[in-house]
Amino acid sequence: MSANVAPAATGAPSRTYSSSSAYINVGTNGRSCGNRSKNRSRTVATVSPGSSGTSTFRTPAFSAIDANNKTVTCTLSIVGEHSSALRGYTPVVLSRAWNATVDLLYPPRCHGCGAFHTALCQPCAAAMPPATGTGRCPHCSAAWDSTGNCPRCFHLQALDGVRAAFEMEGTARRLVHALKYQYVRSLAPLMAAYLAPLAADLQLDAAFPVPLHPSRQRERGFNQAELLLRPTGLPVAPGTLHRSRRTDRQVGMHLGERRSNVSGAFVYAGPRLDGLTVAIVDDVVTTGATANECALILREQGAARVVAVAFARASYRPETTERIED
Repeated sequence: MSANVAPAATGAPSRTYSSSSAYINVGTNGRSCGNRSKNRSRTVATVSPGSSGTSTFRTPAFSAIDANNKTVTCTLSIVGEHSSALRGYTPVVLSRAWNATVDLLYPPRCHGCGAFHTALCQPCAAAMPPATGTGRCPHCSAAWDSTGNCPRCFHLQALDGVRAAFEMEGTARRLVHALKYQYVRSLAPLMAAYLAPLAADLQLDAAFPVPLHPSRQRERGFNQAELLLRPTGLPVAPGTLHRSRRTDRQVGMHLGERRSNVSGAFVYAGPRLDGLTVAIVDDVVTTGATANECALILREQGAARVVAVAFARASYRPETTERIED
């Protein structure tokens, strides 16, 4: 099969790329569909029969902003050889097809400086402030210039530590937001490469992604913590953590609100974890309220040590009762 890409309604020649599934036809009258954060998971579409036993899945046209700040019109179609070819296409699968096609057409840009053909250039990667070493809390990885553990650790009773790669600012913050809110899933392997070294000396027996509530995962189309965990090679957990109730979004909540928000929100399903050392993996640890609540559940199942491992650590002011931004 092939992915057939052509400018919409211009009559210009098509460009063809190899693909392993179906014809993916993206039409655009501009150069780049860069501003597509909400449209990529679009589920409004039609499936119609065609000639020679084919069927077509087609999204409505929508507007986007190209690299030259011009408005363009984009459409997505998937044509299967038989009507049954589209039967298994869920919105998530279609979103993946859309992502792959757009990445073919419009190369990635560095989330730090905007350079083309890389999601993170070497200078920007080197400039991200590490959350390890001097000037960091030895227990929770937050910024801390004094000795011993910092005040942010006081409420992390169920955790044996937090390990994070970078401070949640600048380029690291943009990467976290691009993965979580702009649905740039291709960033997950890049970000995950920084996680495995953090856990190299922990002798882990299992690693759990922080779960999303099923309704929120359907909205987003994926769990970013799962995407980060898969490429790390960390040991697969024998059971699963579940979010048993839908919690409020925590952006802007202070510590007390976050702890109340996630209290009792997680359950575990699977064999006991007696004596195991386990990790809780997430994209960012802000106050640690979510990771600590997950750790409480895993300790109830017998886990001996629980460590949170994250791409970024937000060093909020521990004494504040004001909004804490992620």
